[in-house]
Amino acid sequence: EFLFKEEENQSLKKENSYFLQRLKSLESQLHEARNTVDSFELLKSANEGLRSELELNNRRLEESESQLLCIQSTAASLEGEVLTLQRDLALANDMKAKAAENFEAEK
Repeated sequence: EFLFKEEENQSLKKENSYFLQRLKSLESQLHEARNTVDSFELLKSANEGLRSELELNNRRLEESESQLLCIQSTAASLEGEVLTLQRDLALANDMKAKAAENFEAEK
């Protein structure tokens, strides 16, 4: 019976050793999984930061496009005014020339 108990003890030691190795392996896998989760959380946080920055940049771009449209509209309006002033200047120069002709003719 002593031999039987000794064999049983040896068998239990082997089983314990196996389960201990298995436990260590599972702990290592758990540690790796936690590191993976931590890495994922860091990437997720960085992604959220980039998404916020992208949304802000998109809003700035929309504002810039709106400002550009206003500037283009103002430029078109100023071009119209310049053309009107050039026409008025040409008319004034014509009137000046005719006045000079009339003045010379009256002399």
